[in-house]
Amino acid sequence: MLNSQAVVSTQARLVNLSNGQLLWQGQATATNEQNSNNSGGLAGLLIAAIVKQIVNEVSDASHDVAGINAAQLLSTWGPNGLLHGPRSPMHGKDLEK
Repeated sequence: MLNSQAVVSTQARLVNLSNGQLLWQGQATATNEQNSNNSGGLAGLLIAAIVKQIVNEVSDASHDVAGINAAQLLSTWGPNGLLHGPRSPMHGKDLEK
């Protein structure tokens, strides 16, 4: 399938500056790809890809995708989320999994 998409990938580390110890690291990838079936044949696929490319150029979908990516990477939920800080009631419970 011909398609135009925005993809944002990031990696981050949380390091204790006093001793250089790595406290957390994570990575995330987000995309604006949408699965769609086009029954218009090759010509329909080409037209859809061109239209999507124009829309992406005008609206720059990478900004929205970067927001999704940051939320995935820097959230405290999920299997690889950022650790809770010392003022959080969840502090220290991150490692009890």
